[in-house]
Amino acid sequence: ASALNWEVIRQGDAVYIRPNGAQRDGGDVVLVSDLDITVPQEARIEAHGRRGDFDVTDVNGDVSINSDNAGVRLQNLGGNVRVDLRASDVVRAIQVKGDVEVRGTGNDVELESIGGQVTVGGNYYGDLQFRSIAKPVKFEGGLKSRGTEWRVEACPGQVRMSRGNLSMEDVAGPVTVRSKTKDVQVTRFTGGLDLQVDRGDLEIRPGLLPVPRVTALTKAGRLPA
Repeated sequence: ASALNWEVIRQGDAVYIRPNGAQRDGGDVVLVSDLDITVPQEARIEAHGRRGDFDVTDVNGDVSINSDNAGVRLQNLGGNVRVDLRASDVVRAIQVKGDVEVRGTGNDVELESIGGQVTVGGNYYGDLQFRSIAKPVKFEGGLKSRGTEWRVEACPGQVRMSRGNLSMEDVAGPVTVRSKTKDVQVTRFTGGLDLQVDRGDLEIRPGLLPVPRVTALTKAGRLPA
């Protein structure tokens, strides 16, 4: 343990908490530390790392996390959130008043009760869930995500996406979906729908009258009756 020391340095209005040491002659020494840090509620959090999970709760300032490999769990935040990861098992954000932006590569993403805009971009291989989001939600998938892009103006209900399926329920439009390979179900939407899939089955149930304008196209798959 003497090979690693954590230093706390104040520079102006910022406080830096970072490791100092862990270097010996002949190569690096790998050490693991768990940190439990209590900060003023209005603090702005910036976290950088190579490995290790981040859990942030009950903070009103903005939160920014940048890491090579991390699980991220956020709850009850009053500011904006930005998460940039090269690998992740999960990104979960619940009860965030500001905007949420998630970029990178990972498995599961779960966003719920978000007051601001939501943007998710990159390659994700697990389950993505979006619930109770008051403002526009945009997903921009990378090439490994089979080229899927979609946008809704609000998500009072939910959107769920896996590797082969995309389902939307109780979303406010106009709704736009573009995908290379996915089965798509859209239920109880408002404001119109523009849906184009190269390969996949489409299921559309507006639910409300009058039926909004719908454009639906699949090059290989079943169209709604």
